[in-house]
Amino acid sequence: MPVAFAVWLPARERRAGWVAGALAVAYITVQVAIDAAFVAFDLLLGEGCGQTWGPLAAWSIGFGLYRLLAALLIMIAIRGGGPHSARARATRRVLVVIAVIAVLVVATVTDRGQDTRFTGRAIDAEECYDWTVVHRAYGDTAPQDRELAFFCMARAANGYTGGLTGLPDRELLTYGRALCGVAHLPSTDPTTRKLLDQAGADDWSHSLMSVLVFLCPDAVGRTWPELVLSEAEGVQRKKDYQVKQTSYCTDPRARPRARRQATTALFVSEGGGYGITDAGVEAGDGVTAGLETAFDNGVVGAYGDSATILTEVENFFVCLTVKAYTKAPPIATRGWDRIVETGIRSPSGELNLWSWDESEPLPNLAAAGPGRYRIRVSVRNQEKAELDTSDRPVEEHLVEVFPGRSTRTVTRHRAEVQR
Repeated sequence: MPVAFAVWLPARERRAGWVAGALAVAYITVQVAIDAAFVAFDLLLGEGCGQTWGPLAAWSIGFGLYRLLAALLIMIAIRGGGPHSARARATRRVLVVIAVIAVLVVATVTDRGQDTRFTGRAIDAEECYDWTVVHRAYGDTAPQDRELAFFCMARAANGYTGGLTGLPDRELLTYGRALCGVAHLPSTDPTTRKLLDQAGADDWSHSLMSVLVFLCPDAVGRTWPELVLSEAEGVQRKKDYQVKQTSYCTDPRARPRARRQATTALFVSEGGGYGITDAGVEAGDGVTAGLETAFDNGVVGAYGDSATILTEVENFFVCLTVKAYTKAPPIATRGWDRIVETGIRSPSGELNLWSWDESEPLPNLAAAGPGRYRIRVSVRNQEKAELDTSDRPVEEHLVEVFPGRSTRTVTRHRAEVQR
């Protein structure tokens, strides 16, 4: 357009000026038509594109009208006509109509407005650092930062709420509040199901609620109370719950006296199981090698400096007692369903128990220092635990560790379990 104007200005009384103006009009009109076609496709044919770019359509239309106004002015300039001619009056009417339409479009867009607090996809990653990287809890987030935290979390939870990530700020906020309004309903409710499907969420998952809690803590807290706590409150709540579960567990064998011992409620994660490793071994190393033997006898398997112990329970607690002896204790089979022994090395003189979940440390089980040890694992109530619905540990393990050179894995006792 500037180039056409530069050609037209000195040659406006000659044919070259008319040609330059006509080319400019044609260029502008074609551009506006192409843009309008893309907008129509997004809004009418491409559902996903329409959801993402639909709110920007008004801006596109308004800018197109502005460019058409410029084209019309150029046409007037190159066609001529007096200010009081019929052509001039008709042109003024057209200009007034276009101006009114442009004002209405701009007013509509301004009313919808961008959220002046946030800029959608342009939110700086550094602004989201506290929630997407540090995982600041709702209870530690200042009230004025909670909407920002919602935007950051919603767009970071792509795999769980994929339908929310592409929405502009204002639409995302509206949609989040709509989800909050049905957060008390089951996912099978028709309205709730529709909203969850549009959000790309299968159910009221922990991940989705971790996002919504910054908008509606009361609604989320009814079913997920831990999400409204501060980090310190969450840690204390977990400790209190651990203490409560441990209170249900007792030492199953008072004699002989062990050098070191402890009884706890051990939380086992998805898949179940825990292990014993030498302090010089990365926790979890050797698990795969020991698993094959453990699956063979259903209790324990060892490989080198690591041993893996199976549980029937997963994602919950088992009662565990560990005892470290300086010599082998006699076998006590009464009351136990299975007892299996295996061998392990401890080059460092320190054997530690680990689980996939973070647990309170238990005592060093290598009571005689560096060397070879036997691990004797007694288990009971595994079948009962599968059927139990109480909020307390039922499956019980006794782990006894004592010096011994053999590396063989041996089943010492297997009771006939009544099913």
